[in-house]
Amino acid sequence: MDNSITSKFHASMNRSPSLEMELLGLFERWVNPIHKFLDEKTTQALQLELGKDWNESPLLRLAVLSAGSLITSNKEARAYGDALSGHAESIALAACRRQPNIGTIQALSLLAWRELGLDNENMAWLYILSSLKPLSEVVSTRAGPGRGFSETLSVRAQTFWAVLLQERIATSLLGRHPLIPSGRVQSIGFLSTLQRPPTLDETVFDLHCELWFLHDKYMDKIYSFDFAGLELHTRLKLLVDAREDLSVFHKRLSVLPVPQSRGTADNDVECAGPLIFCRMSYHMSQLLIHRPYLGERGNDNALQLSAQTSWHAADAMARLVRTAEKRGLLTMAPVFVVHSILTAAVTLLMFSTSQQTRIRSQAVSRFRTCFNAILLMVNTWPRAARGIAVLRELAYRWKVVATLPLQHSMPLGGTLPLSGTKSGGTTMPTSAEDLTGAETMEAARSFPLRHFESGPEQEGNETRHFEWPGVRSFDPLLFSDLDLASYGLPQGENATNNDEEFEGDASLAFWAM
Repeated sequence: MDNSITSKFHASMNRSPSLEMELLGLFERWVNPIHKFLDEKTTQALQLELGKDWNESPLLRLAVLSAGSLITSNKEARAYGDALSGHAESIALAACRRQPNIGTIQALSLLAWRELGLDNENMAWLYILSSLKPLSEVVSTRAGPGRGFSETLSVRAQTFWAVLLQERIATSLLGRHPLIPSGRVQSIGFLSTLQRPPTLDETVFDLHCELWFLHDKYMDKIYSFDFAGLELHTRLKLLVDAREDLSVFHKRLSVLPVPQSRGTADNDVECAGPLIFCRMSYHMSQLLIHRPYLGERGNDNALQLSAQTSWHAADAMARLVRTAEKRGLLTMAPVFVVHSILTAAVTLLMFSTSQQTRIRSQAVSRFRTCFNAILLMVNTWPRAARGIAVLRELAYRWKVVATLPLQHSMPLGGTLPLSGTKSGGTTMPTSAEDLTGAETMEAARSFPLRHFESGPEQEGNETRHFEWPGVRSFDPLLFSDLDLASYGLPQGENATNNDEEFEGDASLAFWAM
């Protein structure tokens, strides 16, 4: 590594072998099975480099270990990861100046993943931009040793889709326009390049890439400034097209076998974690795509359909959350899981304003499941802490404070001190205990609500239930009158009251939803 390495980093290298082994293990168990940043051969090569001279593949090694440090409770390991990340940042520009190889692209995408998890939006976006530049050559069949890509086609395809998946996740989380429009992406599929049957996590990775592209394709149209000015039939056609594409996708997702729990979180994240998180992303997409139609003025059928779909998607999310919590997957779940669960929590908070006791009580129960799940991720992801603040603010805004757990239902303008670290001039909570303080309102306001600005409004002393800003009120929904069978959803009491945990039977309704 160059002469700019600080004495602090030299000192940390004396204890690095054991820490590096821990961080690489975390990366292999909790990050790579979901995002597929690295192929197996590359991770094996990194294992051989642990504790050796940093002159060999420094950027990729720095990026992998710093990514693993985000999901550990070991303060020494986290500090070491911060030092590694700082030095990765110092050499990333030089790597971009040269013709990047596969390792450089993988490292830049990993650094983007880390910065996104830390809510450093601008740095995350910068790394994504840098990693996207050479992508067009990565999967080219003409790319060979002379062009800097000596890896096999399957490795290049995996790298391509890992980077594009990261870009689509960042686009949704940050509320930005995609850097590469969906119509510009036409590449060989990852699974088609394998010379062997794919593993479950590889199959789920391929589906996850497809899902986020579908999601972005319709989000880009439905959440545009032009959407409200479109003709009614055009808006409805967008909804129908989105539902059809998601339905086709869901048929492929639902047939995947759900692995039995093998008793440890390490085994479960490798076997069931990617599939559970992919299902969460699917329901998140359903919720966000249908949300604007909950205020559809010109078609009550679209409104009813959107409300029904939102209810079942949020209910399915709560069930997945319980399963993930039971298997010990939430504390180290990737940051996009916070986004998925928060989306469902906002929807359930809206349904808690229902005048129907049954729906209200079920919404409250499922909301608290999601709320508590986000709390479990507070110490890992700053976004989770801000999500809790958002939910508290919305609960007060919508006059449903009783929905919140008692310890988090104090007024937002309380007087308890809030510890945390400064970020952009705003004190952010860093643990669950920090979320009851005076500055929670400031934290909530700094959170980009984006997709969460709509909800029940207060008009005088009367709450307009299930109403979005500026939209007329309508009668509370009677889900018993809706034709659930036409959507392949459970009917009768099973539609809302079946709270049994998944015990390995993939045919259970909530796994097929």
